[in-house]
Amino acid sequence: MLGCTSCCSATYADSPINLESDAQAQAETGMDEQAWTETQIETFTALTASGRYPTFAKMLRDLESGYDFDLDATFELGLGPLLDDFGRWIDRNAPQ
Repeated sequence: MLGCTSCCSATYADSPINLESDAQAQAETGMDEQAWTETQIETFTALTASGRYPTFAKMLRDLESGYDFDLDATFELGLGPLLDDFGRWIDRNAPQ
């Protein structure tokens, strides 16, 4: 078993897929991510006001000033742990 590789590789591999599915959704609906998010403000407000989701509420507060999606940073964040875990797996399973 590869430990965290399975979760890391799933997230890492999903990144390009998510970009593609986002582009497909935008083409089908005519709404980009920002427009869709704006349609969800009432729902997000109700969720955060309920007090049942403090982590979600904090995340939304932290994002109020916006964020920059850095594809290179996302790539490195996924690739680093993936390669580290593969290295450990190879070391454990190398012929003696």
